Amino acid sequence: MSSVESNKMSKKTHLLDLNSNIMPRNAVKKDELECRVLKLKNELYNGSWSSRGQDWHDGAHTMLNRVLEMLSEYRF
Repeated sequence: MSSVESNKMSKKTHLLDLNSNIMPRNAVKKDELECRVLKLKNELYNGSWSSRGQDWHDGAHTMLNRVLEMLSEYRF
């Protein structure tokens, strides 16, 4: 294996290690996801991201609203 291939492999392995530490092992329910998305929207309203521009806020709200719409398509 060349040094370039080895470097790519070590980066990929490192990313997998990072993801394995933060990925939950349990099932998630629809209402739990909705709650987390609504908490993110509250962060936007409460000024946690005030350093970002208005366009960024509008885009963030739009995308979070789309996530909520997608979640509403699923049953419990």
